[in-house]
Amino acid sequence: MSRKKTGGSVLFDVRVDGDPLISRMAAIGYGAYGTVVITMAKNGQLASAPINGDSDHLVAELTAWCSLPMAEQICVSFSSTASILLAECRKSGRFDRSS
Repeated sequence: MSRKKTGGSVLFDVRVDGDPLISRMAAIGYGAYGTVVITMAKNGQLASAPINGDSDHLVAELTAWCSLPMAEQICVSFSSTASILLAECRKSGRFDRSS
């Protein structure tokens, strides 16, 4: 597997609980160029889509959660924020309902 540098930084990488199709979701920030969300389906297939400004607050919440020390992460749930972001991406057409 080759790794390519993208010039971005990982903002968050979380497990998505309760979704029948998606197992993980991550975001890569490209500074002034925006943010891309990447999903991994339960079968390992990856999909990506740019995030618009309407979802910035959700990306910020997940990014903040991932920056917490692990001892604090266990006290704060991120799962509803991840589910909402995934639903918003699907609703806006950034991901189809099968991804």
